[in-house]
Amino acid sequence: MIPIQYRREARDDLNGIHGWYERRRRGLGDEFLETVAMAVARAQRQPLRFMVARGQVRRLLMVRFPYVIYFLPTAARLYIVAVAHERQDQQPFLDRS
Repeated sequence: MIPIQYRREARDDLNGIHGWYERRRRGLGDEFLETVAMAVARAQRQPLRFMVARGQVRRLLMVRFPYVIYFLPTAARLYIVAVAHERQDQQPFLDRS
C-alpha cells in the first residue's frame, strides 16, 4: 500500500472536529478519528474507486459521521487534503488542492 500524508490543513480540520466531538461526549472524538483511519485505509487500498471531486482530487464519504475526506492519490502517496462537514460549502476545501 502507498503511504499516507496529511496536509497541515487536513490535520487542523481533524483536530478541530475531534475537539468538537470530545466536548459533546468524552471518547466520541476518538471514535471519529478511528472512523477516519478506517476510511483512509479503504482509500489507500483502492484510491481510484472513489468519486472525483475536482481534477484528480477524490472524495470519500464517511459512514458514521457526516464528513467528507478529500484526498489526492499519486503513485508515491495518498495526500489527505481536507476533511469537511458534508453540509459546509465544499469549495474552500477543494481550493486547497
